[in-house]
Amino acid sequence: MFLFNMIGGLILDTFTHIRDEKDRRNSIYSSEVFVSGITRNSIEENPKYRYITFSRLNEEDQSVWKYLYFIIYLRTKDSDEYTGVER
Repeated sequence: MFLFNMIGGLILDTFTHIRDEKDRRNSIYSSEVFVSGITRNSIEENPKYRYITFSRLNEEDQSVWKYLYFIIYLRTKDSDEYTGVER
C-alpha cells in the first residue's frame, strides 16, 4: 500500500509540474513578443509604439512562423550567397 501511495504521489507531482510549466509558457507568450522579447507593458506604455499593438507585432510583424520560415530558408541557402541581413 505504501508503494502504491508513493507512486501515486510521484505521478500527481509530475502532472502538477507539467501544468505549471505550461502555464508559465502561456504567460510568457501572452506578455512577450517571441522574436524580439519586447514586453506587452513596454509596447502599451512607450509613445514610440503608439501605432503598433501587441497583437499585431506578435502575430504579424514578428510572427513565430515567419521567423521559423526564415531560419529554414537560411539553412537551405548556401552561406556564401548570404546578403548582409542574412549574415
